Amino acid sequence: QLYRFAAGLMGLLVAITPFLFRLLIRGSYDEAYPHILILNISMFFCLLSSFWGGIYVAYKKTLSVGLTAAIAAAFNVSMTASLIRFWGLYAASIASLASYLFLCVYRILDCRKFISMKYDYRMILLSLLIVVGECFMSTLQFNIGDIVNLVVGSLLFVVLNKSMLISVGKRIMKKKP
Repeated sequence: QLYRFAAGLMGLLVAITPFLFRLLIRGSYDEAYPHILILNISMFFCLLSSFWGGIYVAYKKTLSVGLTAAIAAAFNVSMTASLIRFWGLYAASIASLASYLFLCVYRILDCRKFISMKYDYRMILLSLLIVVGECFMSTLQFNIGDIVNLVVGSLLFVVLNKSMLISVGKRIMKKKP
């Protein structure tokens, strides 16, 4: 459920980013826009990594939390340092994404030692592809694409969270006099 909710929110966040950026950011910060999209996805994997870190804590594997975080941080720093002269500021954004992705995948695989979870790989892959597609569409920065992204992001959130939305809707309807 966490993945569905987070992926749905990520789809919405990417969809509203162009509107928020135009509203809140003015001046010479236009070059920062693509970095926001990369860092949004980075934070998505950070969230998932934190969830798996909580699994470590629940199973009293706190050393693994610190060790995996330190390895990911070292990976981030070394990747940034080695690529910054070639990619400029993109090196830092991409290194953050790569290190959180690494941390997330590593923790998922490592936690299989003590917890069994089933995954809907098709849903995971499709939702990730949709969000990445939204990011690419968003970098084009044209109004029709932004509106398409808003529709796609909203649909992604609703489809991924349909049962939760129905449950919340039922609770709200019960509370009405």
